[in-house]
Amino acid sequence: MTTRTKKQSYALETDLVTACHETVVELRDTWGQPIHGERLNQRRADLAGSDRGAPDYLLTAGGRQLPLEFKRAEGGRFSLDQLVAAERRRKAGVETYAPTSVAHFDALWRWALRGHEGVCADCPVVPPP
Repeated sequence: MTTRTKKQSYALETDLVTACHETVVELRDTWGQPIHGERLNQRRADLAGSDRGAPDYLLTAGGRQLPLEFKRAEGGRFSLDQLVAAERRRKAGVETYAPTSVAHFDALWRWALRGHEGVCADCPVVPPP
């Protein structure tokens, strides 16, 4: 079993965010899909004036805005602040998704663009139901 440092673990998560954002840019700019993504200020929420637990990314697709909290597939954990913020969003009628791979992200944007109701069944959420 390999032990990763906090910096290495953060790099894995950052790589996932970057890969998903590149997917959004390609879909929008090359293929003309009605999709947009914004990387929010990771790891610096307090300095940016955001509440603790603010999501990593905001995906806009299919007339929806979907907050995303990226986690690496192995060993990714949510902070208490992230769980509390996601639960508050859920109570306000907004689900927070937690993709752990590009495949999860692909399932989410495809679901959103199709305009399905409810929650994407193939996409992990925060906190898990």
